[in-house]
Amino acid sequence: DQSTLKEIVESKINEALNGTIAVKYADVLNYAKMVYRLDGSKEEAIKILRLWQKKFSKDEQFVELIEREIRKLN
Repeated sequence: DQSTLKEIVESKINEALNGTIAVKYADVLNYAKMVYRLDGSKEEAIKILRLWQKKFSKDEQFVELIEREIRKLN
């Protein structure tokens, strides 16, 4: 069911946040998209992206570009 799926996605997000930076970005972006698709909340998805940025990325412009992509999702 949907709550189980969300728990799986959240555990995968935590794994991604603890991985290598190269893997982490792709994984966190994909999990952020999954959270959006499960919740319908772009803000939740963007919160995950910002959590990744705060911990690992100093490239604000790149993160803003990805945030725009998440906002475009239907």
